[in-house]
Amino acid sequence: ATTLLRQFVLKWFPEGNARVAGNSVHFAVNFFKAQFPSIATLFHYRVLDVSSIYEALTIFTTRKVKKPELPHRVLADIYGSMEILKKCLEGIK
Repeated sequence: ATTLLRQFVLKWFPEGNARVAGNSVHFAVNFFKAQFPSIATLFHYRVLDVSSIYEALTIFTTRKVKKPELPHRVLADIYGSMEILKKCLEGIK
């Protein structure tokens, strides 16, 4: 599984340049460092923390973004983070 994941990531990003994005990015990075160090080397040191973007939008603007109602499962969390980020970035260009 590690080999397949590594091949998949390297298909899209040069080594050390894949960004980790989502709502629990620091947990994810630390998990990969501990459990899959060969995968962790593929990640860039910068992460995209969707929950921080959401909080900043809530605090500093009048825009409200509704979080999707999804079960707390890995794949649902990924799709939920993508949806929140998409809604947060609407209108910013």
